[in-house]
Amino acid sequence: HKMADTIKLVIAALLVAALKGAKPGLQPLWGLDQEFILSAKVHFKKLLALAPNDNARKVTHEFYEKTQTEFIRMVAGKNPGLVFLASAQKADFEKLENAFGPQAPLEAQEILLELRTSWEIYAKNFAGAGYESNAQRAGLMKKHFMNYYQQALEQEGSLPKVLFKFGVYHIKKGRSYTNVYDIGNLAAELAQANNSHSFHLFVLGAAGTQNSYLPFVGNEADKNKKIDAVATYDFADIKPFLAAADQKLWTVFDLRPLRPLLHAQKLGSLAASTKELLWGYDAVLVIPQVRAATLFN
Repeated sequence: HKMADTIKLVIAALLVAALKGAKPGLQPLWGLDQEFILSAKVHFKKLLALAPNDNARKVTHEFYEKTQTEFIRMVAGKNPGLVFLASAQKADFEKLENAFGPQAPLEAQEILLELRTSWEIYAKNFAGAGYESNAQRAGLMKKHFMNYYQQALEQEGSLPKVLFKFGVYHIKKGRSYTNVYDIGNLAAELAQANNSHSFHLFVLGAAGTQNSYLPFVGNEADKNKKIDAVATYDFADIKPFLAAADQKLWTVFDLRPLRPLLHAQKLGSLAASTKELLWGYDAVLVIPQVRAATLFN
């Protein structure tokens, strides 16, 4: 617990240092993902302030009112499909875009586009089109990243260094576990094209608790659920790393020296998922005990 608290303080200090140390006009924190499924209320509130005319304000206010109680309705109905970014229709976005018109402020146009794109990604996922949803999501993250990257390059005049914080699905080199070429692969290719390098770290908790609580399920026990590491990371064969890791100390496995041996078929018989992990990540960090995160209320 002391180690976990120390890590939290280090991360907080890193965040403060990044914000304080940023040059004027330079954005040090880059958000790359689609808009969160429960964020529509925040965006409609902003659109109300940006509305260029009475009709745009009227139309936006209608949608804003609908989002006021969507979280409560979602929890009561135990159905995430009740919120705007899941239940919206194409006609809703056409109504909003027509109300704002082509002369709307650039920020309003960007918000409307991000909302529509995020809805498309969620809609495909809800409809069972998982590959199409993941492919569009990965493309959006890469687009966002390159926009931020180009801005930083122009303002700094030199290649920016970037720290990524994503789940292991997203940060893998090569084809991801959802069969798309995600942000991790872009980072690797861009770094190499710039005569630089990237480092991809697979972090896993061997034991302890995790917070897997979902408000539309409402199972309080999920806020402090015991970890089954093998089941959690069933897409990769992590058992060899768990077996070799220290039981008390954090253990880092450097995978890079294994690749020439793997290529030369000198590592014996390995599962296909183990080989994929060795090619996709540069190191594995095993934390023997982790503690469930606490949700903000």
